[in-house]
Amino acid sequence: MYASTLLNAVDTLLNNELSHLFKDEPTTEKKSVSRINAGLDISSDENNFYFELETPGMEKKDITVKVEKNVLTVSGEKKRVAESDSNRKYHRVERSYGSFMRKVSLPETGDATKLSAKYENGVLNITLPKKSIPEISERIIEL
Repeated sequence: MYASTLLNAVDTLLNNELSHLFKDEPTTEKKSVSRINAGLDISSDENNFYFELETPGMEKKDITVKVEKNVLTVSGEKKRVAESDSNRKYHRVERSYGSFMRKVSLPETGDATKLSAKYENGVLNITLPKKSIPEISERIIEL
C-alpha cells in the first residue's frame, strides 16, 4: 500500500511540475543568456592548421580575431534584434544572445604572421600556415 501511495504522489508531482513544459500557453518568463557557445574544431594537413568556429546568427563586424604571444583569441557578441513593435509580447524566447571568447595556444610550428581568417554562413574559418622546416642535408661534424 505504501508503494502505491508513493507512486501516486510522484506521478502527481511530475504531472504538476512538468506539464507546463509541453503546453503552448503564453508565458512572460524571460531567460537571459550572457554567454553563447561557439563550437570550435581544430584540424591540420601537411601545410596548415585549421580553426573552424561556429557563430550562427552573428555578423562579421561583431567578431574579433587576434594573436598575442602565440595565443589565438576569438571573441564576439551576438546581439538581440531590437523589438520593432513595442506592443509585441514574446511567449517563448529560445534563441541565445550574449558574448563569447575562445583562446587557443598556437602550435610552435605555425607561422602566426601569415594567419588568415574569413567568415561565411555563420562559420569563422582561420588558417594558420605551418612554418617551413629546412631540410638538413647530411654533414660530418669534425671533432
